Amino acid sequence: MKNLFITLLLLISTLSFSQETKKTLKSGEVDKRVNIKLDSLSQKYKKDIVGYIVVTRNGKKSKHITYYKNDKLYKEEVLD
Repeated sequence: MKNLFITLLLLISTLSFSQETKKTLKSGEVDKRVNIKLDSLSQKYKKDIVGYIVVTRNGKKSKHITYYKNDKLYKEEVLD
């Protein structure tokens, strides 16, 4: 009985203390992260990327980038 109590105590304590809380971002931090992401994508695809979208449908992810070329806006699906 004592072993069962100790096991349950350890299990409950690890489950309750191991949960992490997500940090809320301030508006300036969000802008900074978005700029870093778009800059790295621009370097990777060698295009001036202005938008990035990840769509999940039926468990399948598709990634789309939006960029300007010759003053026209293009949308392209990318595969990673």
